[in-house]
Amino acid sequence: MLHGEEEGRFPNHHAEMNSPQYINKKFQDIIKNLEKSLSQSNNYLQNIKTEVEENNQLHKKEIENFEKKLNLTKSVLHDIIDCSNKKKYCPICQKTFLAFLSLVKTLAWGAMS
Repeated sequence: MLHGEEEGRFPNHHAEMNSPQYINKKFQDIIKNLEKSLSQSNNYLQNIKTEVEENNQLHKKEIENFEKKLNLTKSVLHDIIDCSNKKKYCPICQKTFLAFLSLVKTLAWGAMS
């Protein structure tokens, strides 16, 4: 009896759920939710791409700076190995120093010794 009474409360409920308008509305809601989710995913993806590009630029700069330091080190080592016989005389401290070293560094070394 109770079951019959419940069905009597909403006699058109099942008919409304099966109507084309109701089904269309449900699909429109689903499509809206999917579009919103897609939009959020696209925004998230774009943010990730931007972050990756920024990191790439940062790493490129770090690599360039490292290459500059490496090239300078190579140059100094080359000068030490190949130019060690090229010495200059400093009239102030009356010492000789290697040609690739700056006078300021040499004077500082002279002051320390």
